[in-house]
Amino acid sequence: MELSDKRHVWKDSLLAMKNSLMTTYEMMTAVEEERILIRALTGNGYDYIKFAGYRRNEGFRRFTDVAEMIDTAIHEIEQSSLQQASMIYLRTLRSVALLSKWAKVLEKSTNGLDVLNKDFLRYQR
Repeated sequence: MELSDKRHVWKDSLLAMKNSLMTTYEMMTAVEEERILIRALTGNGYDYIKFAGYRRNEGFRRFTDVAEMIDTAIHEIEQSSLQQASMIYLRTLRSVALLSKWAKVLEKSTNGLDVLNKDFLRYQR
């Protein structure tokens, strides 16, 4: 009984992480899109409105990669011994943390490119 309880905790923890990532992704995407829309409509920003930017394309692909990794780990935890399940859980936590850090770096660099592109277009006129 104790073995299944530990696995249950690990699986629940990974599912909670996946749900948290999904909620955070959706919220941050909505906030970013509203910010871009407001800036474009008030004339304080871009001359155009981007409806499908990094977050909707590459950001969603990265999110689905992480979700797939978590789903695979949950399946592996169900099929493995307690020691292997523990290692799978820790490996998954480390992998998700690493991918999350890389996603933040890519988002910041993409936003930086948008600012540079805006400045370039302004000076090009």
